[in-house]
Amino acid sequence: MLLKDKIILMIDDDNEFVRLVTKTVEKEGGVVVHVDHPSKVLEAVRAKKPDLALLDLNFYPDNIVANAARGEAVLNLRKEHESLRLMPIIVCSSDNLLGTVINVESLGADDFLAKPFNPQVLIHKIQTLLATTKE
Repeated sequence: MLLKDKIILMIDDDNEFVRLVTKTVEKEGGVVVHVDHPSKVLEAVRAKKPDLALLDLNFYPDNIVANAARGEAVLNLRKEHESLRLMPIIVCSSDNLLGTVINVESLGADDFLAKPFNPQVLIHKIQTLLATTKE
């Protein structure tokens, strides 16, 4: 079990994607905590103390299409909250253009995962980030 007892915070509004990631993480012994709105992120981090977060770049909670409600808002919170700065974040998006990947890394993401995802790649990325943040 590659992710035994690891808590992964999933910030996404796509229930099917959440289901697939949860199945993949749980198969490796991890636990997924899901939030579907940026306003719930800090509360989940304080309560569950996740080891890593998977963040959908283009999620629209409450069907609000506004930059303030997108994944960038969560990345911007990292500047203000130490608990988020210390937690690795992998941004997930179907927009896997080079400019997007570079942009999310410049905003503070630790890695990028293209949707649809390969389960082995997801587990590898999580393991790699968890190993490097231990050091």
